[in-house]
Amino acid sequence: AGSLSNQTIIRCGLLLALAGTLIIIASNSIGLNRAALLLIGLGIAPLYPTMMHDTPKRVGRAFTDRQVGFQVGGALAGAAVIPALVGLVARHASLEIFGYAILFFIGAVFFVHELSFRISGRVAGRATENRRQS
Repeated sequence: AGSLSNQTIIRCGLLLALAGTLIIIASNSIGLNRAALLLIGLGIAPLYPTMMHDTPKRVGRAFTDRQVGFQVGGALAGAAVIPALVGLVARHASLEIFGYAILFFIGAVFFVHELSFRISGRVAGRATENRRQS
């Protein structure tokens, strides 16, 4: 992990989780689905700490403490609300929705991460330009 950038770790983790999710959606084998859950877990595991580690670069040191607070609050709220919502929908639809729910959330995390990465790059570029002009 020391030789990879934070963006590479996040993207690779999301791709690994995506591979596991696609296996769950396509497979009816319990053994294969267990292996797929392992892939999803291995892919998602580095996301939270890597995103936390990357926070000072994205928002600047002055805002890091507040942003980390928002990230922790969002993670805890998501851990409480999302499984309950997926469970409610699965009760009324079917357990088959599980794979599609994971797919949706992987896509959402990827989209938000890429958007955040692009915005933070633009903000950092403007800050550097402003310092040069001063």
